[in-house]
Amino acid sequence: MRLSMVMAMDRNKLIGKDGGLPWHLPAELAYFKRVTMGKVLIMGRKTYVSIGKPLPGRVSIVVSASGQLTGEKFEQYLADGRLYLCQSLDDAIQLAQDLTAQLKPDHESGIDDGANVLQHAEAAIIGGAQLCEAAMPQVDRLYLTVIDAEFEGDTWLHSFDESDWQEQSVSNVQLDNLNVAYRVLDRAHRSRSV
Repeated sequence: MRLSMVMAMDRNKLIGKDGGLPWHLPAELAYFKRVTMGKVLIMGRKTYVSIGKPLPGRVSIVVSASGQLTGEKFEQYLADGRLYLCQSLDDAIQLAQDLTAQLKPDHESGIDDGANVLQHAEAAIIGGAQLCEAAMPQVDRLYLTVIDAEFEGDTWLHSFDESDWQEQSVSNVQLDNLNVAYRVLDRAHRSRSV
């Protein structure tokens, strides 16, 4: 299984404001959907609460140190297999591996888990900032949207270091008069000197 992260940031690595995004770009949300569809999503409790429900066509794993989330709908999503709850990032990654291990190597036939269909042997970390920071050393691929502007906010992706990554592709577009780069980065594996 590939462990990835899907993040959007401004030119100063800003990723959040008051528990949400510092910008409203519907096309960027459409890109997020396209990149994550058919995959396992791993997120922190606050990120899940801000979304409010499991995203269609994806399996959601929520990391909550207390091992609890509340609400009638939450219980329903757990009961029908649309959502999983883990107490640690390591447990969430192991669960994602277990779920994706059932996929055939050619990824042509997905697994119906009752509410979602897994189509890719990939789990994507989608937030919040603390979970991203903890997961960054383990991530193999980064789907990084860079908005060439400065926004105001309170949360940054400090754990991202450009020198750790090798760009696989980039697509530059304009959204709402903003230059946006959709970058796909893979972990740069450096050889160690003996």
